Formats: sequence, structure tokens, C-alpha cells
Amino acid sequence: MDNTIKDQVKVLPPLVTVLMSVYNGEDFLTEAIESILGQTFKDFEFLIVNDGSKDKSSEIVSQFVQKDRRIRLIDQDNKGLVAALNRGLEEARGTLIARIDADDIAYPNRLEKQVAHMSENPEVIASGSSITLIDTQGQIIRQIKYPVTTDEVRKQMIEGSKLAHPAVMMRRAVVLEVGAYREVCRPADDYDLWLRLLEVGEIDNLKEPLLYYRQHDNKMSNTESFSMRLATECAKFAYQMRKNGKPDPLDSMEFPLSIDKLKDFDIPDTQLRELYASTFIKLVKQKRAFTASEMNSVDYLAKWILGQPSLLLRFKTLKALFRLYRKRLAFGQGS
Repeated sequence: MDNTIKDQVKVLPPLVTVLMSVYNGEDFLTEAIESILGQTFKDFEFLIVNDGSKDKSSEIVSQFVQKDRRIRLIDQDNKGLVAALNRGLEEARGTLIARIDADDIAYPNRLEKQVAHMSENPEVIASGSSITLIDTQGQIIRQIKYPVTTDEVRKQMIEGSKLAHPAVMMRRAVVLEVGAYREVCRPADDYDLWLRLLEVGEIDNLKEPLLYYRQHDNKMSNTESFSMRLATECAKFAYQMRKNGKPDPLDSMEFPLSIDKLKDFDIPDTQLRELYASTFIKLVKQKRAFTASEMNSVDYLAKWILGQPSLLLRFKTLKALFRLYRKRLAFGQGS
């Protein structure tokens, strides 16, 4: 083999880019990285975006970079998960993107299984898998299964996300084509992306678990429950509007979303009233104090519901909840 051919071989991009964003993830980062470096499939680069961590995350990654040339570290100021992932998508050299979070662990054959599936099914543009929940000590809690076929995913996706984000492999070109992750939908930005991908191709899940998904108190799904629920509803309504040939209102909205923005979606009045009432009930009944975002939303809902006498008659619990709402405010539990 002459030098010219050797040089060409050297610059061939990897098939897969494993994409991770990390922010103050030192506790579980080493395990997550090692699970990728130990994959049975070898043709990948590991792109890690350090999103302004204040702990030892960057130092930990840098130590791995010295040992394995497949790892690329990007250090940036803290801009949030969406910005970090979108930068990773732009910087990635692989045609397939495999997501993983800094607190999860990939099964050793994860990339091998997903690459084979994507190669055999070119119509599939994103594919996830079942996952195994683990605790902070790595002990197995239980398995979560997702719908397998595209038809099943499509039918059930309108209920909420049917892919585990850190277990997904997707085609980079298509993800960029549909606009990648949208900041306005954070923290349901992955769900919003799946809905937009479903409009141009097929999404499925492998039946077997390929990721250990770690549960802990700082997990985003645990810390931003109301924001997640609101963003999920907005992404869902936007999807329905696009299907009906109408403009996507999210294109003109900015993060953070607030409950009053639901008025801008093409939602029947009866459905909107039900949604507002049920959201108010869920917010007021929760035992923890309101966040600033929740406080703004619950105040807006309280004023709106008071102007809808029919709601107070329909939902018998609302009157009692209004008393609880005022009591919580009186005792300073709104912040």
C-alpha cells in the first residue's frame, strides 16, 4: 500500500459518532465513558461536549483523551443541553449518531446491534431500545420496554415519548434536515425531535435492552416535571397542527414556554378548558413548593378558571383546591 492510499485510509470518517453532553457529571462519568470504549463495534468516534462543568468532568474526559484517540472533547461555556447537543451534531463526523448521557451505561454490544439494524433497514432514521433502570449503586431496578415497530411507535407517540433518548441511534443528515433539537421545547426537546422525524421517515425500537438508565434525584426528568409536561403538550399540539397543514406556533416562540402559550395552538375550547383545569389540579395538589415557573403558571390558571364558572361546577375539587392554593400562598409556599 503506497503512502497516498494510507493517507486516504487515515482520513476516512467513522461510521458512528457517539454523542454525550456532560454538565457536572463527575459521579458517573467514568463508568459511562468506559462502557463506550468497551464496545464490540469499533468504528466510532466519541464526541463529548463539556457544557461548562464546574466539577472535575473536563479533567476526567481529558484523562481518557490521552489514552484513546477516538475521544474528542469540546469545552464550552454552559449553554444547556440543547445547545450542547446541537453543537455536537454540527461537529460530528459520523453518519450515525448514538446518544448517551453521562450517568448511563451502554451494554457492550449496543453499537453493534444498532448499526446492524440501521444498515439492514435504511428507511429507519432513528432507533432506540428497551432499557434497564439502575440505581446510583448500579443495582438493577427493572426493565422498561418500548413499542418495537414503526406502526406501534407512531400510534403510541402521541401519548408521549416512546424512545429512551440516551439509547437512540439516528441518522445525522436527517436530524439536521428537520432542524435538530429545538430550545423552545426543552426539556421535552427529544420528544419534539421524534415527532418531526416521524414526519419524514420511520422510527422503531430494538426489543432487547441496550442501555442501563440510571435513576437519581438530579435526573432532569425528576427535577423538571411540570416543565416537561408543558413542553410535551406543546410539542404534541404543534405536531397535530403541522399534520393539518397549519404553521407550527413553536417556530415563533422562545424558551421558556408558559401555560398561557397554549392559547396560540389550535386547540378546541372544550379541550383547552379540560387541560387548564387538570393542570391546575395537578400543580396545587403536589406537596412540594412551586418553582418560579410553576408559580406564574398556577397564578395564570387560577385567574383564568375563575372566569369560567362552568369549570367550577364540572370539577368539584376545584373549589377546595382554590382554598388550598390561597392557603399555600398565605404561608409563603409558592417559591
